[in-house]
Amino acid sequence: MNMSRKERSGLVLSVVGPDGVGKSTLIDGLLAKRLSTYPMMRIRNVGMLPRRTVPGTPVTEPHKDPVYSTILSLAKLGYVFIDYLGGWFLRLRPFIRKGGWVVLERGWWDMAVDPARYRLKVPVRLMFVLGKLLPKPDILFILEAPASTVRERKQELSLEELDRQMRVWRDHLPSQQRHLFLDAGLPASEVLASAEHSLDHVRELDNAPINLPSSSNARWVIPRSPSSNAKAGLHIYHPVTVRGLVGWHLARAAASMGLFALMPRGDGPDPMVMERVAPHVPEGGTTAVARTNHPGRFVALILDREGHSVAVAKLASDELGRGKLRGEAANIDLFSDRLSLPLKLPRVVASEDGLLLMEAVEWQSRLRSWRLPKDVALALGRFYSGCREDGSPLNSGSTHGDFAPWNLLKSKSGWVLLDWEEARSDGVPFWDLFHFLVQGHALLRRPTAGGLLSGIDGRGWIGEGIRAYASSARLAPEAASRWFRFYLEHSQRELDYQTDDGRAGLRARRALLEDLRS
Repeated sequence: MNMSRKERSGLVLSVVGPDGVGKSTLIDGLLAKRLSTYPMMRIRNVGMLPRRTVPGTPVTEPHKDPVYSTILSLAKLGYVFIDYLGGWFLRLRPFIRKGGWVVLERGWWDMAVDPARYRLKVPVRLMFVLGKLLPKPDILFILEAPASTVRERKQELSLEELDRQMRVWRDHLPSQQRHLFLDAGLPASEVLASAEHSLDHVRELDNAPINLPSSSNARWVIPRSPSSNAKAGLHIYHPVTVRGLVGWHLARAAASMGLFALMPRGDGPDPMVMERVAPHVPEGGTTAVARTNHPGRFVALILDREGHSVAVAKLASDELGRGKLRGEAANIDLFSDRLSLPLKLPRVVASEDGLLLMEAVEWQSRLRSWRLPKDVALALGRFYSGCREDGSPLNSGSTHGDFAPWNLLKSKSGWVLLDWEEARSDGVPFWDLFHFLVQGHALLRRPTAGGLLSGIDGRGWIGEGIRAYASSARLAPEAASRWFRFYLEHSQRELDYQTDDGRAGLRARRALLEDLRS
């Protein structure tokens, strides 16, 4: 895998081990070869606050100074901990986001292994516990060799101390810290080759996505990094509940701060998805993928290098799903001249067998997605009557078929209506309007049953929407009550009773019919 300057995000590499194992030699080799084209920060201290040690000064007697008392040690430990956090987020993180690489010689883990070097009198276990709370290097190279070999090169530490440090690295380093033990007894060229190979593997792992809501349940597969792509990838999910909206905004905030890079890596989306979408992903771009409620069907959001949404792909691996996509592409073409502003159809970019690629929509989240705006109701009525040749009332017209809160996206220039698989020219009056209200009632619990039935009688915002729809569809508003009963009875046939949503929709329709009879 060749790394290029086009890769936007950098990494933090830490090289550790006792003096004499060749840390400087390895770092010099990496900087001269594999990392030579990157903006580089080579440091020993992550933090920003003043330190007593002069940077770059060789330490020939690391344990010559006596350790501090317990109280002073804890005070210094707290000082360094806070300094480390501040330096990581204020100094390192901005540099990394711009594509820079940080090479850290020693760092927190080295202090945990050899606290006496830093004049600390604290338990090693405490140092490692605190280290788990800090941001971690993307890869830790631990150079090790037999104590006698290291002792021959530099006589700074005793054989017993060298053996102790080697054991601590093996026994106490947290599994969350990605690391590689390198045999410092080998020739420097072989050590460098192993390190370079590991860096390639780290880059591959760094590009691995995360699974949401959990690693074992990949409903959504989102990029881990850079933060711009992680944040943009969350647009694969359109929140329509208060809970979903809050969670979505919190996730976006976490992604913006780079926290997705700290989450467990997922296995990635279905290989079929990546194979079909790959030709449409721009160079340096990536994808976020959502699994739908139908087996073998997915939605992929394609992002460019900067984290901008480029396109949305709907994919299907089964014949039924592929037929649905062909039908949707045909319906978008058929009904494109019947829909009026502020409603718009998505623009089809490509239509292939098993794939429908559409232009991405920059949508805005809404708190009350279940509430139908009056101007949308007017446009929906005009759409229904759009196939008429004259002004006479008809009992059939154009319908979307699945007009629901989650298929209506608000953009800066209007409203984009998605999912045209069920669109038809011989739909019945008020169908789309009632479907929007009843699906919201059944699955979002808004509007309430009382509010919905009151609206059918002409009251409130629902009554206003019915009158707006009826006026533009050239229908009598009084007919809404009769057609509402018709919708409740006949829409039950289109529900999938094998799913939770289908069963909830059935219960809601039966309850509403019972209320109408009472």
